[in-house]
Amino acid sequence: MVRFVCGIITAFTILTVDTSSLTLAVMSLERYVAVCYPLRHATIVTIRGTGVAIAVVWVGVIIIFSYFGVIVAARSASSDKASTSKARKTVLLHLIQLFLKDSEKLVDERKCLK
Repeated sequence: MVRFVCGIITAFTILTVDTSSLTLAVMSLERYVAVCYPLRHATIVTIRGTGVAIAVVWVGVIIIFSYFGVIVAARSASSDKASTSKARKTVLLHLIQLFLKDSEKLVDERKCLK
């Protein structure tokens, strides 16, 4: 039970640290737009866009975090290098498929906004 709670706390800590770093990067990008394009800042940076950026950061970190966890588990579960390589390639293929599916949704969303 203690190991489970420790694992949950560790995972939550890593998740929030990674999310904080990327959120600060997005905030600095917003400040860059404010400094370089002060007259168009209000049209470029919107409340909806900010919400989308925050959601992308959280979902991206969760996806990357979970896929690296799967790769580490596959590597530690198998001592055979061939099966570990096959598992890694399968996970990367699924990650690419997930990225393509999500990018398709974003394109469809932009078509609806026009």
